[in-house]
Amino acid sequence: INAIFNMPDRHYPNEAATPLPLEREIRIENLNFQYNEAPQRALADITMTIPSGSTVGLVGRSGSGKSTLADIIIGLLSQTSGTITIDGQNLSPENKENWIASIGYVGQSPFFTDGSILENVAFGLDESMVDREKLLNCCHMAALDTLIDQLPGGIDRPLGERAEKLSGGQRQRVAIARALYRSPQLLILDEATSALDQQSENTIKTTVKRLAGSLTMLIIAHRLSTVEHCDKIIWLEHGKIVMEGSPEDVLPHYRASLNEKTNNVCEAF
Repeated sequence: INAIFNMPDRHYPNEAATPLPLEREIRIENLNFQYNEAPQRALADITMTIPSGSTVGLVGRSGSGKSTLADIIIGLLSQTSGTITIDGQNLSPENKENWIASIGYVGQSPFFTDGSILENVAFGLDESMVDREKLLNCCHMAALDTLIDQLPGGIDRPLGERAEKLSGGQRQRVAIARALYRSPQLLILDEATSALDQQSENTIKTTVKRLAGSLTMLIIAHRLSTVEHCDKIIWLEHGKIVMEGSPEDVLPHYRASLNEKTNNVCEAF
């Protein structure tokens, strides 16, 4: 059932694990991480808070540590030092499986079977165990109503080989519905719009805005338009937090740094 995280090679939640509740905040304090035999830390002195019900955007250039930080928050990696607490409870080896069971993950390239929307959203569950009303509600939250109405047979219509007939935006919305069906405490969108065209990206942005406030979200993005409506932006560079604050405060500075780097590269030639 590893496709719950939408990537065949990711660790997947233990179906028997009881999800940890997230009612107040995720708190990260003085977190450091260093890969084995790496000359320097991938993350250094990270301290941040993700309030329950908020939408937090994580930005930074490639190699800045965004995905590493996300993997530590998820529980796929363990920090070298520092602490992560969920509502004041330390994330530890003893409760890691429970925390992983609390998370919905949508990556850039979600995994699909040849089955129907129902089978792909309730992935790994026998059809007799699927709560169709809940599944339809998750599809509604993921803005899939129009697609379902257009399909003969609706959610029971086979999508074809690897759902290849769906557009990129439709595939990502099915992946979001899949994550929502697991009733996550935290939804992570990891570069979920980076491979989409502008129209498809806009549909995902609309979906994210619809979900805002109903659950806690962490959005990792290169496209800054994806995170413009977040409650808070955290800017990482070289494994450190450069700036944290509202999109209006952080994004102009981040854009300026990108332009400066581009200009410096052009001048070098």
